[in-house]
Amino acid sequence: MNNYEIIFAIFLLLGISGFVNCGISVAIDISVKLQFMDREFRSLVLRNSKSNGKINLFEFAVESGVHGAIARWYLNRKAKQFSAFTERDELGEEFYYFGESKRHYLALLSEDS
Repeated sequence: MNNYEIIFAIFLLLGISGFVNCGISVAIDISVKLQFMDREFRSLVLRNSKSNGKINLFEFAVESGVHGAIARWYLNRKAKQFSAFTERDELGEEFYYFGESKRHYLALLSEDS
């Protein structure tokens, strides 16, 4: 991720008012939102048997209360960290596969081949 993407991500996290009220409040706001996304991520991947590691980008953004671009940035970072992969379905929905859902999905793909 280049510097412009990072600046854009921070801008979306904070909104315009975040840049006006720089300083400690900016760092706290980013930290709080990242902690909330971490909790939501853990909930979806580890504790939620319904998703079983399959995360819908839109639902993650809504549940986390962040802009879609920030949710995508966060999930792309986690996908790289945990060797997950993404898929876009026929309706354009974006999904991330972690853990057991990744293994299950890859098995289905190999059966179709």
